[in-house]
Amino acid sequence: MEIVNLFSYRVTDSSELKKVPEPVGKENNYFINKAVKDAELKIVGWGKDDKYMRRNEAVLNLLTSYKGKIKCFTDSRGWQLPRHPRRLKKDFKFIDYSYQ
Repeated sequence: MEIVNLFSYRVTDSSELKKVPEPVGKENNYFINKAVKDAELKIVGWGKDDKYMRRNEAVLNLLTSYKGKIKCFTDSRGWQLPRHPRRLKKDFKFIDYSYQ
């Protein structure tokens, strides 16, 4: 299993990202591509703060060639997809990620 982040700068409080000049980092896209290429199961799970710097869109563009092969988490609350694993209830499941 390989886990990558939307941003190379990692924080527990997402408001901290806005204080960092370059939270994505120069090589983050390279490592995302490498991890996804090598992974058998591809799961996205960035949660509610994905729109900062439109990073969700940038990463989804990187993953275009994997369309139809990407999963995400959901749970009985049915809240925002893709759910971050830390925010899931025990009844979570994987579903196909829908590019919208």
